Amino acid sequence: MKKRIHISDIITLEKVVQNFNKIKSFYFSEVNYDIGGSFFDLYIWTSENRISENQIKIYNELIKNFDKYSIEINDFIQSTYSNYEIKKLDKLNNLKLNIDIISIPYNNENFEAVLVCGKQYKLFGFLKKNIDVRVEFKYGNINSIERKPDTTKENETINVLQHDV
Repeated sequence: MKKRIHISDIITLEKVVQNFNKIKSFYFSEVNYDIGGSFFDLYIWTSENRISENQIKIYNELIKNFDKYSIEINDFIQSTYSNYEIKKLDKLNNLKLNIDIISIPYNNENFEAVLVCGKQYKLFGFLKKNIDVRVEFKYGNINSIERKPDTTKENETINVLQHDV
């Protein structure tokens, strides 16, 4: 396993080829994103073993604008709280957004990047509950967000930015 990169690192094609692990049809790296050692998995998908400058640009822009996106993501998560979660509103709103995965496909007509993130809270004793969302980006903006138990599946609708109660 090659060394982790840090979220503040600007990546280039050369850095990806040299520092990421090549696994079948994607390049992979773990990315540290806070002082506590938290990390997320970064996947940059290939086509015929190539990645594009555009994919690198998309990732760098996503990281550069993450604070702006996190406000919208946190607002969305708050709009999806269950009745039980609403009772813990202050505690949940103060939890940090955890990043799990960023995936940059080679060419995808529906989205140019996927972010899987969420919050985790204590349910009872040692039991924990995850609030997981899949955020799809297109043209540098959030295209859709869905809270879902299986974040590997693409979002079903465009602009799912408000939760219907």
